[in-house]
Amino acid sequence: MAKVDYPKYKILIDPDSKKVQGLKVGDVVRREYYDAPNLIYSLMVVLKTGTEMVGGADSAYFIGALVEGDEPLAGQLLDFVRVTNLFDEERSGALYLTASDSDAPYMDVIDGLAKEFSLCYPVNGRGNPNVPDHSNYAHTGAGYLSASYIEREGDVSRIYRLTRTTQSGGSSYGLNIGIELPVANPDRILVSMRVRSNTNAPNVPVKFGYADGSRFDYTDTISVGTEWEYKLLAFTVDYPAQYQRAFSLCRSLGATCPRRMAGGGRIEYRPTVGHCTIRQGRQSPCRKSKRGCRSCFRCP
Repeated sequence: MAKVDYPKYKILIDPDSKKVQGLKVGDVVRREYYDAPNLIYSLMVVLKTGTEMVGGADSAYFIGALVEGDEPLAGQLLDFVRVTNLFDEERSGALYLTASDSDAPYMDVIDGLAKEFSLCYPVNGRGNPNVPDHSNYAHTGAGYLSASYIEREGDVSRIYRLTRTTQSGGSSYGLNIGIELPVANPDRILVSMRVRSNTNAPNVPVKFGYADGSRFDYTDTISVGTEWEYKLLAFTVDYPAQYQRAFSLCRSLGATCPRRMAGGGRIEYRPTVGHCTIRQGRQSPCRKSKRGCRSCFRCP
């Protein structure tokens, strides 16, 4: 199993810089600049945003998962721009202006990256677990579960709600979505979703692997609470591309799984990147610039 423990960083804005934090959870943010002789590049997914007191004033911050590129360090520019969002279509667009790419200078419009380049982006609940489908939620164990699809609830959209209708029955039922496109080692997979339950469930199984269940590229457990919580999972594919894959959540219902679960989620494919590990965080000084001051430290 090639689980990736991505490093997390908290990026803070100097409260005296007059800069505004406009990022939201699920945003994919990027920084890239040339600092001779090195090109500095980082790609992160926003996990959390907020404010905290720094020097007696409020400082906005975001916590990001580094999924590709260079780790943020003291003395570097820490200005990130949003490229897309993994689940919010209203935040999926951006303008790309470059003076260093091939055929530069030029400006391009980026839109719909998360939806168009994902392995799975369900927009209704009419799927069949035995048929790979990019756009539909599906589940196994129809005799033991009832399912409903909700377009939006507050700021959460594309919700698939599963409710157990019996306490006894088969041992294999839950969310199960077949993946249409082939994946193979060393492809990198990101799973982005919000999830909640009617009861706290500390060990809900998550799996990605062969559709017949014979081998898994990734197995893990996640904790699910009663409030919506964002989850970002990352792993590297272990096996060849000739076998169809499936993603499952809480497929083996038993003592570890709640009676009701609802999730608004998706799976996104990314090319392979270097393996990451989490290390103990430490405070880093910030670097002042004309665009304001940011500081960062690695989260434990």
